[in-house]
Amino acid sequence: MTSTEQERRGSAQSPRREHPATSAAGRDGWIDLVAAIVRGTPALPGALCRGQADLFDAQWSSTASAAAELCHMCPDLAPCRQWAATERNLHGVIAGRREVN
Repeated sequence: MTSTEQERRGSAQSPRREHPATSAAGRDGWIDLVAAIVRGTPALPGALCRGQADLFDAQWSSTASAAAELCHMCPDLAPCRQWAATERNLHGVIAGRREVN
């Protein structure tokens, strides 16, 4: 039996069901969720923290100090601080400050 024949038989025996996360409705749901999470988050294109999550999320004081130093040299520090002032439950180094909520 060819694979085409197997597919036909399989579809005749039981309808194919899409996983909820990969169906059109599921994809739209994920898109809505991601949009809700990032809504209001500034782009900060020149942020020096980009690609260095480990440094800024670290619990060690030595890396937190290094992260804060980078923040103070960052061209996007002001908009980052404005955004951080409106957020709750921040963790790590954000806008040059160590957040431990």
